[in-house]
Amino acid sequence: MKAVESLEILPGRDRGGNDETFDPLVLFPGDRLSVVGPTGSGKSRLLADIEWAADGDTPSGRRILWNGRAI
Repeated sequence: MKAVESLEILPGRDRGGNDETFDPLVLFPGDRLSVVGPTGSGKSRLLADIEWAADGDTPSGRRILWNGRAI
């Protein structure tokens, strides 16, 4: 498999089923990201979506792209 050149997080739905309104987030090797928020705000769900390489198939409906493609 090709080395990771980018990781892109595409918006899905919030816990209430509403569409998320953030722009796609693209991370590159060496980037640092801090995930903060109150209890229940979705931090763990975001990390799980990344870990599972979500493709619209998780409760959030987010998609995670590696090098611009779904795994």
